[in-house]
Amino acid sequence: MTATGRADRPRPEVPAGLDIVSHDVYAQGIPDLAFARLRRDAPVAWTVDPDDPDRGFWSVTRHADLVAVHKDWRTFSSEVGGTEIEELAPDALPATPGSARS
Repeated sequence: MTATGRADRPRPEVPAGLDIVSHDVYAQGIPDLAFARLRRDAPVAWTVDPDDPDRGFWSVTRHADLVAVHKDWRTFSSEVGGTEIEELAPDALPATPGSARS
């Protein structure tokens, strides 16, 4: 059985060596090349939590796929597992080009 809950369908994962999770990656700016590679090679992929390999989240990186997910909230609900977006204090956010700070 895979984490999708279906034994017959494997879960695609983010390509090895591609980091879109670590804070250090974003300190340099938005990892545009990493997201371009995801859109090309694994547009819908499971991103493993580096601190807990049993947890993670789905990375949906192509616009059309993202629109489909948002329109079909019954299928793509986070009700069971929840969604967590880390909130950082303003002084913890690096001042990098392209970052939105108020």
